[in-house]
Amino acid sequence: IAQFNGHLYDVTAPSIQLVNPTGSGDSTVAGAIYAFKNHLSDENIIRYAIASGTANAMETGVGIARREIVEQLLEQVNIKKID
Repeated sequence: IAQFNGHLYDVTAPSIQLVNPTGSGDSTVAGAIYAFKNHLSDENIIRYAIASGTANAMETGVGIARREIVEQLLEQVNIKKID
């Protein structure tokens, strides 16, 4: 569940092979900042946040969210407005 600009969303992250979740929160924030800075819609801000955090969890390193992986994951993030 995510709340953004007064709306609630049911968000499902892509299923992945978990490697190392350390740094995923930081990557999630970085993805949201990127999308916000680029004036994307609320749903796409959430989508970038989740895809970035998920991409980090697929890496052995910490705080790594490769752009090409984030872009692949974007379409796999499911978002439904619930309010």
